[in-house]
Amino acid sequence: MSNYKSKKKIIIATVAILLVIAGVVTAVVMLGNKDVVATVNGEKITKEDYAMYLFNFEYSVISQVGISSQEEANAFWTTTEIEGKSAGDIAKERAMEQAVNTTIICQKAKEMGISLTEEEKAQINQQIEMSITNMGGREKFEEHLKDIGTDMDAYKKYIEYEALAGKFVETMAAMPEYTVTEDQAREHIRTTYIKAKHILISTMDEFQQPYSEEEKAAAKAQADEIYQQIMNGADFDALMNQYSQDPGLLTSPDGYIFGKGRMIAEFEDAAYTLQVGQVSAPVETSYGYHIIKREEVVITDELIEENLAWEMQYLPIRKQEEAFEQWKAASNIQIDQNKIATITLSTLKVK
Repeated sequence: MSNYKSKKKIIIATVAILLVIAGVVTAVVMLGNKDVVATVNGEKITKEDYAMYLFNFEYSVISQVGISSQEEANAFWTTTEIEGKSAGDIAKERAMEQAVNTTIICQKAKEMGISLTEEEKAQINQQIEMSITNMGGREKFEEHLKDIGTDMDAYKKYIEYEALAGKFVETMAAMPEYTVTEDQAREHIRTTYIKAKHILISTMDEFQQPYSEEEKAAAKAQADEIYQQIMNGADFDALMNQYSQDPGLLTSPDGYIFGKGRMIAEFEDAAYTLQVGQVSAPVETSYGYHIIKREEVVITDELIEENLAWEMQYLPIRKQEEAFEQWKAASNIQIDQNKIATITLSTLKVK
């Protein structure tokens, strides 16, 4: 497969994250006390609950980006743009999504009679006591929780919910309806895999950095021009060999055979809508503009065996994801955007 493969996302991150005290810690300024910022099927998510998800999302991003000063943090959250939104707004959206998803999974766990054992709860309490000790005592620990807009109840609930969500996902993975046999996986490959070629006009430079808006516009204009040539009868393969900037063209000149979840989403969605022989208008992805042609596919036994391990691993995950999306669609989710708007991602605290 090409560089355009994308890993399927797991339904939800289920690691119980303890607060990292030493080093750089993010702070969140929150207004009010026990204000409800969302409800999920009637269950309340308070500002203090939400603060835990926002804190951990902030901390993860700040760590990955390598920010270590208050000035850099302020600039990053307010001036960095992602998909037309500030990084701060994206952080708040993702944190709320995580809070809602975790709540839905825990509700489903309770419906199915899955809960934490007394031993598991005792382990969580031990983790909390260890964090308190590492902080230098309960007073300093609670002070820190207050700094990030939360409290001990919300902190404990967050860890318990993450643990319960993890336990549910493990239990779910063992249920017959979310497992597959090798014969089922082979049949899935036979019936769902497709083949496609594409002409890529890249919007990234040699260092994998995005083009400027001007350069991107020029790439789009070139892709549109090539597409028009194809619509006017030009040979697709000839134009592909002349213009495509896909590094995988040398090793896969006849195109790619793939199933769902194997390619970047926009490319995959467009390819699956095409009929054999049909060519798409330029499709934008993070790599650039793709002109895609659907080809006739021949599924060989060798191809099936090459892809069997992948499908055995990811088909169950896709089944779980589909089930979760159904649960979420059936849920009554209310988010108070006005209260979310009052939450400010503040500066870093360097200890």
